[in-house]
Formats: sequence, C-alpha cells, structure tokens
Amino acid sequence: MNILINIVDQQQVIVTAVAEENPLRKLKDIAAELIKNKFKGTVIFDLLIFNGNEINRFVSITFDGIKFDKTCISHSAHIDPRLEMNQNKYFIQNKVLLGNSVLSSSELSNFSY
Repeated sequence: MNILINIVDQQQVIVTAVAEENPLRKLKDIAAELIKNKFKGTVIFDLLIFNGNEINRFVSITFDGIKFDKTCISHSAHIDPRLEMNQNKYFIQNKVLLGNSVLSSSELSNFSY
C-alpha cells in the first residue's frame, strides 16, 4: 500500500497519498490497519498530490472502529494549522513525491524551503 498512515492521537489519523494511487480507493486496506491499531475517530486524507491546494485537498471521514461512515465525509482546503504545517513539512522533506502531482510550478515553489 503506497500511503502513509500517521496516528496523530486517539481520535485523529492522517492518511497521506504518496504515490499515484488515491488512498480513497484503498478504504478496506486502511480500515484493516485502523482496526489492528484499535482506532476510532476522524481519518483525514491529505490528497495534495491529486487535488493540489484546492478546496478538496483534505477529505475527512469518520471511522467507527470497524468501518468508514461514508455519510460523514467532508472536504476542506485547510485543517488544524499544526497538522497542516506538519503535512507541508513532510512534502518539503520529500519533494520527489510532488514530481507526479497536479501542482503547478508556482505551487511547487511553495514547497521548496
């Protein structure tokens, strides 16, 4: 599975797309991992590679400990500033991941600190 699962705390997980494969298509695999970790809460998907810095960069879905509640999906361009800053740092440190992204050259320059 070419995704990064980061358990932030007991109620939040961030799943980062790190390859050409959209993690929203791997919900079964992600659920299995979350069940193994006894996680229940909000799963935030960072889809920067696919959606850029648009209104749907972040997608949140509630996980009830067994399955995703697909009736509780929300899209957002931003999340908690600390979490978003950590996500941006991750991409700055792993710029190669952005090579196949939808980001324009000017947007890529925002990740060149």
